[in-house]
Amino acid sequence: LDDLIQSVQKQDYPYIEHIIIDDGSIDNGATVEILNKYSHLRWWTRPNRGQYATMNEGLVSARGDIICFICADDLMPPGVVAKVINIFPFQKNCVGIYGNYSWINSYGERLDLIQPMRVFPTSFYPYCIHIAHSSLYLRKNFLLKSELFFDDNLKFAGDYEWIIRILGTGNNIRRIKVDLSIIRSHDQQASNVSFYQM
Repeated sequence: LDDLIQSVQKQDYPYIEHIIIDDGSIDNGATVEILNKYSHLRWWTRPNRGQYATMNEGLVSARGDIICFICADDLMPPGVVAKVINIFPFQKNCVGIYGNYSWINSYGERLDLIQPMRVFPTSFYPYCIHIAHSSLYLRKNFLLKSELFFDDNLKFAGDYEWIIRILGTGNNIRRIKVDLSIIRSHDQQASNVSFYQM
């Protein structure tokens, strides 16, 4: 969490609202201790409601025009927010911009994993492509007007299902060939834990 906060804090775009919702952490106050170190954050803690209910809460609460969701395990590469924000004004009727992502392991070492979206068009997304929500920037008013919220009945892959619905609107969402996030792969990720329990 510390690494994530600092990667956002070091962005060179000055108008970032970083919201963190502590969804009922059970770590003897370790999460809250980290959050208390950063006065610039907008954060709160409450009983657990689940990942997707929490992401919906963040969406509704955000004051900015452009939204991006990034998990506590992951990182923002330097300068990516400014790159994305500077593109929006030049994209007619563009409601979103997404990019590539890279992988690291639990030690922060780079992993060379394939990103199929570099090969296929977004129309293939429901079948084989993964756009990381941490590499997807969307206009908040588009999401709210279209009632594009996460399905909080889902425990896993809710971001995948959400992006399928977003792409299904047919609105202009542009891809840029830039790594917009760094995803950390480790054994304690919810998706990995659930996979090994099946």
